[in-house]
Amino acid sequence: MNELLENSEHTSKAVHLNEADIKEFYFTELDYLLDRIKWYDNLRAKTLFFCATASITIIGITISNNKSIFMLIPIAILLFFIFFDRRCRKSIISYYCCGYVILDNLQISDQDTVLHIDCNSLSEEGRRIINNYSTLRERKDAIRNTKVINRGFFFYVPILVLIIEIIGSSIWILIDLITWAIN
Repeated sequence: MNELLENSEHTSKAVHLNEADIKEFYFTELDYLLDRIKWYDNLRAKTLFFCATASITIIGITISNNKSIFMLIPIAILLFFIFFDRRCRKSIISYYCCGYVILDNLQISDQDTVLHIDCNSLSEEGRRIINNYSTLRERKDAIRNTKVINRGFFFYVPILVLIIEIIGSSIWILIDLITWAIN
C-alpha cells in the first residue's frame, strides 16, 4: 500500500490519493470481480442448457423426419459449447488472479474471504498463477497459456453426450448408406 502511495507522488500526472481512497478503489474493484465471476458462471449454465435444449430438439426433428444427416447439427452445437465454456473459464481465471492480487495488496490473509472459500479448479489455478509468477507480463502469459482444467458438470456431461451423439449418428448414417447402397 505504501509503495502505491510513494509511486503516485513521483509522477506529475498522478492523482494524489490517500490510503483510504486506494482501499475504497480496491474494494470496489473486488466487488466488480466477484460480480463478473458470478455472471460468467450464470452465462455458462444458461449456455449449457440452451445448447442441450437445442440439441434435443434437433434430435427429435431428425428422428421424426428420418434424416440422419441432421444428427451432425447437435454435434456442432455441443462442440460450440465446449469451446465457449473453455473461453469463459480462462476469463474467470483472470478475474480470480485479479482478485487475489487485490487481496494481497490489501494485505488480507484471511482464509474466510469469498475467493478462498470458493475453492474450485479455476480459483486454484488463479492462486497458482499469482504464487508462481511475480510480474504482470508473466501472469498475463500464464493466463493466456494456461491449460484450462476441465472438471465437473460443465465438462463431463457435454463430452459424454457428444460421444453418444457421435456414435449414434455414425451408426445411423452408416445404416442409411448401407440401405441406400442395397436399394
